This record gives sequence, C-alpha cells and structure tokens, in this order.
Amino acid sequence: MSFLTGEMHSFNLRRGAAGIILLLTLFVLNNSTAYAAGKDCSGAFTVRLSDGRVFSGATKTIVAVGAGITAQVSGKFVNYTVDLDTFRVTNYTLQSDITANQPAVIFTRKEPLHGKILTSGLSIELSSEQGVLQRSGGGQSMKIQSKDCSEGGIFQMEPEPAAEVVHELGQLFVYCVDSLGRVLIISGSNPFVGRESPELATRTFPAGNAIVGTKVSRWQIQSGGRMGMVTGEDAVEPLTAPCSTSGAGPTPTPSPSPSPSPTATPTPSPSPTATPSPNPSPSPSPSPSPGQGLEARMEIRLVGASLNGATPFGEAEFRREAEGSRRLKIKIENVNLPNGTTLNVLVDNVRVGQIVINSLKGEIELRTDHGQTTPPVVNGTSIVISNSTGTTVIAGTFSQSLPNPGPSPSPTPVATPGPGGEVRVRIPLTGASISGMMPQGHADFRQRPDGRRLNVEIQDVNLPAGTTFRVLVNNVSIGQIVLNSFFRGELELNTNDGHSVPVVTNGTTVAVVNNATGATIVAGVFGAIVPAANPLEDGNFFVRQQYLDFLNRAPEQGGLDAWLGVLGKCPNNGYGTTNPDCDRVQISSGFYRSSEFSGRGYFVYRLYDAALGRMPRYAEFMPDMARLGTPQTAAELEASKDAFAAEIMSRPEFNTIYNGLTGAANAEAFVSKLERTAGVTLASRAQLIAEMGNGTKTAAQTLRAFIESPEVQTRFFYRGFVAMQSFGYLRRDPEQAGFDAWVNVLTNGAPNVQTGDYRTLIHGFLHSFEYRNRFGQP
Repeated sequence: MSFLTGEMHSFNLRRGAAGIILLLTLFVLNNSTAYAAGKDCSGAFTVRLSDGRVFSGATKTIVAVGAGITAQVSGKFVNYTVDLDTFRVTNYTLQSDITANQPAVIFTRKEPLHGKILTSGLSIELSSEQGVLQRSGGGQSMKIQSKDCSEGGIFQMEPEPAAEVVHELGQLFVYCVDSLGRVLIISGSNPFVGRESPELATRTFPAGNAIVGTKVSRWQIQSGGRMGMVTGEDAVEPLTAPCSTSGAGPTPTPSPSPSPSPTATPTPSPSPTATPSPNPSPSPSPSPSPGQGLEARMEIRLVGASLNGATPFGEAEFRREAEGSRRLKIKIENVNLPNGTTLNVLVDNVRVGQIVINSLKGEIELRTDHGQTTPPVVNGTSIVISNSTGTTVIAGTFSQSLPNPGPSPSPTPVATPGPGGEVRVRIPLTGASISGMMPQGHADFRQRPDGRRLNVEIQDVNLPAGTTFRVLVNNVSIGQIVLNSFFRGELELNTNDGHSVPVVTNGTTVAVVNNATGATIVAGVFGAIVPAANPLEDGNFFVRQQYLDFLNRAPEQGGLDAWLGVLGKCPNNGYGTTNPDCDRVQISSGFYRSSEFSGRGYFVYRLYDAALGRMPRYAEFMPDMARLGTPQTAAELEASKDAFAAEIMSRPEFNTIYNGLTGAANAEAFVSKLERTAGVTLASRAQLIAEMGNGTKTAAQTLRAFIESPEVQTRFFYRGFVAMQSFGYLRRDPEQAGFDAWVNVLTNGAPNVQTGDYRTLIHGFLHSFEYRNRFGQP
C-alpha cells in the first residue's frame, strides 16, 4: 500500500462503562476488514518540553511551565505538538504499517478558541501505552488524552467549560458528507477515510453541505463534551454509499519557466582562499549577552487594513534595562472584533503569546526579569498580530537596533538630503508566514525638487501566480500588485509619469491586502526621513537577513549573539578584512555550510539535480524547502524528509523518468537509472539493490539512501552551492552561463582563484549591486 506525501491524523472509537467515547484511529482500505500486521499497542509516549525537560515511562507528575512552552508528544506510532498556553494541537501524525510506515498527518491543527492563557501546573500522566495532559487557567480547563497504537491512537480533546474548536485538514485531505449526513475526511482516489466524531458538540462552520470540498471546520463543544476523529471501518460503519469531492488530493507543484533577468551574475573579486569540505557544520561559540550599564529603548507603530469598518493601530516597545534585562510590550487598539477574540502575537514569525480583545483593545508584555522568554529584537525584527486562521490583523517592523552597551549611546543619525536635494525613506514590510514561507517587502519613497516616487515591492508570498493585491497608503487604495510566478510583485508610482503619488510623512502607513480575501499580507509604517543608507551596514540586520534568506526563519537569541560576537571582533564592521575567520563572507558562508541548511535546502536541491536531472527553479525550491519546515528534533526532520521524498516520487516528472521501475522486482534497474541520471556510481549499489529487492527498503527509502550517499553529496556540492547563492541573495534563478562559470571556477580554479574557493563566489554576491539594492541604496 502506498501513501502520498502524507498529512493525516487518526483516532479509534472505544466506549467505556460510563459512556465516555474515546477515539481510536484505524486507517483501512474502503473494502478491507483486516490488517496483516494486526493491532500493536506496545508503544509508549515520551513528552519533551521545549525548555529541554523530558518525561517518559510510567509517569504521573505536575510540573511548572512558563509562557511560550510547547510539548512534543512522541510514541512508537503517534506524535503531535501541543502549545501549552492554549492546548492547541498541531501535526497529529500516525506512522505504522497501515500508512506504509510513512508519516501521515490528517489535521495540521486542532485549536480550541477559548481565548484564555493556561497558567496552572501541567499535569502529565503516562502509562505503557497512554498519555494524558491537563492544564487550566483563566477559568478554562483543557485535557488531551491519547493512546499509542499501530492502528492509530485514541485522541480526544475535552474543554471545560464549553469552547469552540477549529479543525484544519492536512495538505491531501478535504471534507465530504455521506448519505447519512456524517462529515467524512477523504483524500481523492486514495482509499483512506476518516470521520469527525463529536460528542455533545455541534458544527458551526461551514453549514450543511457547504463543508464539501473544504479543509477548515469549527465545532462548538458543550460543557462535558469532547471532540475527536474516527477512521477506517469505524468511520463508515454502518456502511453507506461513499462520498467524494472533485479535485480532492494533492496538486502537483507548478514548474513555471523563469523569465531571464537582465542583471548579470556578480563578477568574482579575488579574496583569500579556503576549501570547503562537502559537509561542514560551523558552530560558533555563543558570545555573552550584551553587558550591563546602558538603558535603551525603541518603539514602532503597528498598522493594519480596515477591519469591519475600523482601522486598527498599535505600538510595540522594546527596552533593555541598565542591569541587562529585556522587556517587550505590545499594545493594539481599534481592533473591531468581538470581546474575547484571541489573536496570536508573532515575533519574526515565532509565536510568543496571545492578546485577548476587550473593548477593541489588548496588550501583552514579556519580561526576562519575570522569567519570561523575550525574543531578540534588532533592525528588521517583525511584529505580526494574526487571527486564528493566520491572517495578519496588524503588523510592523523595527527599523533600528539598540546601541551596544557602553558608557554612552551611539549618536542618532541626522536626516540629510541626498544628491540633488533628494530625500528618501525606505521601510521593510512584514507579514505572517504563508504555507511555510515568510513574506517580505519594502516601501521606498523618494522626493526630489522635480517630483515624487513611491515603490512598493513584495516577495516570498507563497500564493498562486496572478493573485492580485491592493496597496493601501493610510488605508486608501493607490493601486494594485499582481503576483508573478516567483512569489513577488511590485507597484511603482512616479509624478513624472503622470501618476498620483501620496505624500509620505512620519507615521504614514502602508498595507498590501489580498483582493480576494481582504487579508493583510504585509504592512509597515514610515518613520522620520533618514539618509538613504543601506540597512545591511547594521550588523544585526545583516546577520538576521542570513537566517531569513538561507534558513527561512528568524534567529534565536543564542545564535544571533554568537554570530554578532564573531562580527564584533572584525575591523571595519566586517568589510575588507583578510582574516577568513573574521569577516562577513565567512559569516554568510556559515549558513549555507551549516548542518541545518544542508539537511533541508541542499537535500531538496539534490532531489532535483540528482534524481530528476535538472536544477530546481527558484519558484519550486522555495515552497519545497518550506515543506520541510523548521524541525525541532532529528526525528521530525527525518519524517519530513521521508514525506518529501515520497511526494517527489508522486510527481509526473519523476514517473516519466522512472516509469515502472519502483517495484522491488526492478530494484537493479531503478538504482542504475538513478546512477545514470546523476552521473555517479555508488560504492554501495549492490547493498542498495539487495535491500530494495528483498523489501527491506521501499523505493522512496532507496531514493533517500541514494540522495544521502557520499558520491551524490560530493558530486552536487558545488552546483548546489552556486544555485543557493542566487536563490538566497538574489531571490531568483541564476543565468545558465553565470551558473556554469561559477561551478567551473569552484571545480577547476581560475587565475588567482584556487579550486574550491567559495569565498570569492560569496564576495561577489555580497557586494553586488543587485543584492545590496534589495535593501536600500547600493
């Protein structure tokens, strides 16, 4: 039995003497009544808290947990993540013989909308096969009970008192309604069936048969009720005519042909040489946190598009106290949502807490001196307040960093006109993650004696090409942006071209809003007019941008401090140095050469270039890397890589190349075809063929073993390195001639450039006009 990419959840039904319904997952074929392997409940859960504490075995305890802590509940067959502030469950996953031993996630989330923050001690009760988590706070109690079995895990969510929950299905699944009116969960032609199983719960959205073909539902659980899901035989018993929806199932990722860019590939500049090993993993030692003695603060405005007739606004203030503690306070107002509505607070796209709306207002404060996790805030750090569906309500971006601790603060730049009397303001635009990618953008306003110009650009917006957006300045529409196939688009208005260009002053707001949904994609607020400097000059901004461009995530405090510690030892802010251990080139290269990137980005690259025989396009690579997410554990990364390898094999392009070769009987032909496509010969080919032939490895596992082989890793290292520079620095496909030239330089050397001199390559990109122009004046 094969299973595609796999996003599924599972549960089982059991009736106790007291009438308590527990939900046991049984994934079965529609017409099957038995499993060859039988039921195995020999699993046992381990609970890992994000603060490092681990609980396993027979355990019954109550532990104190701080704000922002999550729990990873992992068993032999089942795993999921719990946000301990709210008991929001994400990525409930089953992996057993009934899913071909592939991770299967039905629900990406099961989120209670009680609007409370749970603050009591966390009750953890583990037995040989069962786990129970319970916590309360603000008058709300939440309980999760789960069981670890090969046929699925008992899972039920019990709020007390009544609460609404929202369910969101995984990538491959949609809802349908059978002839008995039951809400089923199906995956196109894939023969797995699940069913929502409410007890003392009522669906509030979508109404009736409008749920057919959708992925999100809401359910009101009454006091004493519970909510879960049933699969397999339990889902369709008593048997009724199966239901279906058109278009269910996975949609292949589009592969648009990129338009050539007129910008040439950066010209190499000679610099000191160093030869990378195929799998380096630099790990800079963390530097101490900023010292004591300097109190400083910075503040930004938050802005969003009109919401139910009112325009929300707010502010975020970050302070560093003299003794070294940090605090972040966020206040929002005029948010026209019902009292009790809970909004998520994201700092650099990481959830740090929640705001509950009361009389159109709400606030949150995080303080290290109160034992709370307070995220790093530097030039470019984004603040996003989003609703339960992930839609941005209000947002803003810090445009400066606090001065380094010392006897006196750094002087504030004085606004001066540019050449010819030009003044310029450029601000970043920020929004919440869309399908794993963090949207970015900027608004650039220039005023000269002869006119004004406003340019608004967006990028990394993971929505279909052709999606249209309104650009709002102070909540007034000034034009539209149409997204292209590279997740980007722009609007430029110039009075010299006869356009109406609004006057931009301190406090002018900009929001880019989806025409179809009204959701704010990115937003920002102009500050005072400043010299047309490039924010890359700020070391905090530079390091943060490396995280965003190469790891697709914001920095953690320890990593940020470590890299800033390296940069802080470099003369001239890291420019023009000759010490390969102390300059921006070495710092930037460390992100590509890190184990985190090689385990995700370079893995995706090899699946294309080695298995499909071609380099991935930027428009393919970005969403595919986002699919691997940002795993917290090695097991999570392995599961996501397994799922992605299986998904690649389901694509028409793969099947065209390897048609009929993925069965065990064709193991030798399959491995030989992989070798020919990649241009390598494996030392372990005989072992790989034998394992696939005798069923020890599936075709997907064989593909992964091939991709991870030393021969493939080494063969494509330089090719991947060059492609990633264009993807990361320039956010586009490389020109073929420039790509070939750089690969040749790394492979064979050049005059004054040794073989493997990656520093020359990175130097060219870092100092190129095109890269620097992404952020400001080149």
